[in-house]
Amino acid sequence: MRGSTLYTILLASLVSGCEVLGSDQANRDGTCGQHSSCPFDQACGGGNCVDLLNRRFVVTQIDVELCDRDLDGVVFDSGDGSAPDPQVQLRFGDQTLFSSTVKQNALIATYAIDNTEVVIADFSDSFVVEVRDDDEGTSQLMDTLSVDVNYPGLRVGEVVVVNEADCSESPVTRVGVALQPQDGAW
Repeated sequence: MRGSTLYTILLASLVSGCEVLGSDQANRDGTCGQHSSCPFDQACGGGNCVDLLNRRFVVTQIDVELCDRDLDGVVFDSGDGSAPDPQVQLRFGDQTLFSSTVKQNALIATYAIDNTEVVIADFSDSFVVEVRDDDEGTSQLMDTLSVDVNYPGLRVGEVVVVNEADCSESPVTRVGVALQPQDGAW
């Protein structure tokens, strides 16, 4: 009885298009209408499940959210009491992909990135983002964060790291890296 109930649930889930844990091979390279119809290492592109890994992605932007104080509770721009002046560097593997200009007095900063491609080979790959506060030529490291690649992030086109602290662990509370498949697959 127990086995037939499980079989019925699995069958109903597959027929309705829901993603079922443990069914990664059920729709490998099949047709789809949404990402969840595909195995975890594929995305729905052009109506077919396509591989996420070993393809080129274009890095289109990076955004950061910051605290106005360092870990000692001191305001970053203590001279005038304004917000930090963030500058970011983005690395992937051993390569620096992007070094930004300085945004003045910003707790949220977004940087557009042009013509930068990476090949995502494994879900354990990661970007490294170094965030600095630049004050009139002096640069103070705010934090260096690892932004891990993961399959939900690749499917939706953004990999993110969030420090859900009250600014007591890091003055950088969020970093997001936006990605698109270079071939426009989805």
